[in-house]
Amino acid sequence: MFNDKANAVLTEGQQLAEGKWSKYIQGLTEGYKRNHGGQEPSSNILSTTALMLENTQQMINRMDETTKVVNLGNFVDYGFGVITAVMPALVANEIVSVQPLKGRTGEVFFLDFKYGSNKGAIRRGDSMISPITGANTDTTYTSQEVGSEDLGTLEAGSNVTKEVTLSYAPVQPGTVTLDFGSFTVVDDGNGVLVAGTGTANLAATGNTIDYNTGAVALSFTSVAADCTISGAYNFSYGNMDVDGNIPQADIDLTSTTISTVTRKLRARWLFDAGFELQQVHGINADEEIATAMAAEVRHEIDGEILNDLYRQAAAGNKEFTWSKTAPTGVAYVDYKDTFVDTLIAMSNAIFSDTKRAEGNFIVCGVNVSSVIESMPGRFTPSGDSLKAGPHVIGTLDGRWKVIKNPFYDADTFVVGYKGNSYLEGGYIYAPFLPLYTTPTVMLDDFVNRKGVATIYGKKMLNTHFYCKGRIVA
Repeated sequence: MFNDKANAVLTEGQQLAEGKWSKYIQGLTEGYKRNHGGQEPSSNILSTTALMLENTQQMINRMDETTKVVNLGNFVDYGFGVITAVMPALVANEIVSVQPLKGRTGEVFFLDFKYGSNKGAIRRGDSMISPITGANTDTTYTSQEVGSEDLGTLEAGSNVTKEVTLSYAPVQPGTVTLDFGSFTVVDDGNGVLVAGTGTANLAATGNTIDYNTGAVALSFTSVAADCTISGAYNFSYGNMDVDGNIPQADIDLTSTTISTVTRKLRARWLFDAGFELQQVHGINADEEIATAMAAEVRHEIDGEILNDLYRQAAAGNKEFTWSKTAPTGVAYVDYKDTFVDTLIAMSNAIFSDTKRAEGNFIVCGVNVSSVIESMPGRFTPSGDSLKAGPHVIGTLDGRWKVIKNPFYDADTFVVGYKGNSYLEGGYIYAPFLPLYTTPTVMLDDFVNRKGVATIYGKKMLNTHFYCKGRIVA
């Protein structure tokens, strides 16, 4: 069952986006489509932005009218527009899970698929697919094969008998192996159990299996030492038994607590410069400076998240390398294509570690970006490349989204995975207050002063969704 708290947050955001904040969300949507080749923003971007607008509005509502004028200035007039510009522009939306918070501390969520039945070595409640532990390596859960089913203990002694029942029936004749550690017992396909490997000391009679019910009867002349029993066999799906034989998966929306941190920035400018901008050029210096500071905070948050991914990337347990020196006799323009081989190896390292996902984005320093951007026929540019901070520049082979990041060393890069749902990813960015601005204050030195701040949380769930690489000589 999905967690009610997560549902409530998502539903509230959707309702706010369609209702109270629809005017701003409509402008956000139009701007996003212009910058993304007509692509619609995801429902998560819309609901998250609406919740950020609501959090900001609630912060403003806590002030009386006098305090609003003193502490906010004209932020009330333009600040919400800045928020709708900042939130969708975060590169974080493209590569990690973005989940808004309702307070300075709160819960963020991720999907955890669990086994709902005991089957073979699998226990009900074990993790099937998790962003933290990856996928279970068992390959028999959905098949008609049962392996390593725990059937209890066989005690030492003479003339020992034992009765057990296999969990899944009807059992397919000729497929049963009972393992006692030092010996095995198998069925002969006709309901009789006989010695397999090792010395079983089976009695002449009394060793049977009822294929219809899975009931097993064992009889030994002697057992040298206590031993555990495990069973391996195949079963058949019964026509009338649809519940007992079909293994079950349970979807659990798991939460983890996250705390927030604050970023702040201030600006100063002369009264004369601000006045001239307004009078001669029609530019509101107050608004322009607040917007520029918000953009700086935005790309620093992106930079922080991307640095976290590089520092903590663990897929493959090493740093992959690609030499930029082409072998003798090979043209560099042709040799560059081998860089894709490295990306494929890194994507497969993610898949090997997590058992559920291959890399689908690349974050790269500028030298790595130069290699990728100069691959005609493989690299497809997109959007406006004249942007500050980390930003999407296109796709490679239609497989990897490419983000150019000035915060990385020029020769470093990360391959990572982000799922289609905001609940699928190895890292969570959790904004609480996207943008707060102080009033513009001017003292007798005729210098204007303004500050902006943002409050957010972050958490790494699984480092194996990310793989690091480097270009070498």
